[in-house]
Amino acid sequence: MDKFLVKWLDRSAGGVTDMEVDADNAEAARIKVRQMIGIGKPILDVVPIKVQKNKYKNKKVEYDGIKFDSKMERDFYIHLKKLQANGTVYEFFMQKNYVLIDAYTRNDGTKVRASYYKADFEVHYSDNRIEVIDIKGMLTDVFKLKQKIFETRYPFELKLITFSKKYGGWITLQDLEEKRKQNKLLNQKGQN
Repeated sequence: MDKFLVKWLDRSAGGVTDMEVDADNAEAARIKVRQMIGIGKPILDVVPIKVQKNKYKNKKVEYDGIKFDSKMERDFYIHLKKLQANGTVYEFFMQKNYVLIDAYTRNDGTKVRASYYKADFEVHYSDNRIEVIDIKGMLTDVFKLKQKIFETRYPFELKLITFSKKYGGWITLQDLEEKRKQNKLLNQKGQN
């Protein structure tokens, strides 16, 4: 199903009125609205509404009154709550901003705002370690650059965490890639 914006002339309302409708196509949207508004109001236009899709196919979810960018991020939050309950984690913060590049003024006098990195989690462990964690299913070039800048400015590592049933649960993306390489090599040796 797609979304359509249907516009019609409604003299009693003083002009053009519109409504968003879910339908299989523009004609089905027109018919749906026609059934709701009756025949006395001319339909002027039926326009498809483009719904911006997440490029990584993540679905936003809500849990504990908090909106998460993905199910995996929510699941890691639940994991941290369990670690906090058993005393491994002292506290954690979500969506904390870190300055990557300070604000500055160009030679021509133009002011440039600071650039920030927003981490998914900052975790404070009971043994006084601090980890900054980003939940991702894959490593991007943009993240690699942000990670390098972050690690030159802050005294802790920026970890990329994902979930893998095959390898026992929460794992750094780096460790996951290494295990996959090892498996591939073992499989290749087994076929020879």
